[in-house]
Amino acid sequence: MEEKQSRQPLLYLFVALTASVCLAVTIAYLEIRRDSEVEKLREEVAMLIEYVEILKVKINRSETFTRKIEEMLVSKILLLFKF
Repeated sequence: MEEKQSRQPLLYLFVALTASVCLAVTIAYLEIRRDSEVEKLREEVAMLIEYVEILKVKINRSETFTRKIEEMLVSKILLLFKF
């Protein structure tokens, strides 16, 4: 009986240590998984930012082209009506 009681604290210690190791491994796994997901999202965001910049350039070109055409049309209309 005495031997059983002396083993009980060791058993509790073993269970506590095993649980601690399991938690540490689980936390490490989740952090690694989170980091890989964050890296994927970071790459997607960088790609979207690049896409937005390309669209801004295209919009700017379109606006410039539109202004030039408007200026041409106004000058042609003025010539037609001789203002």
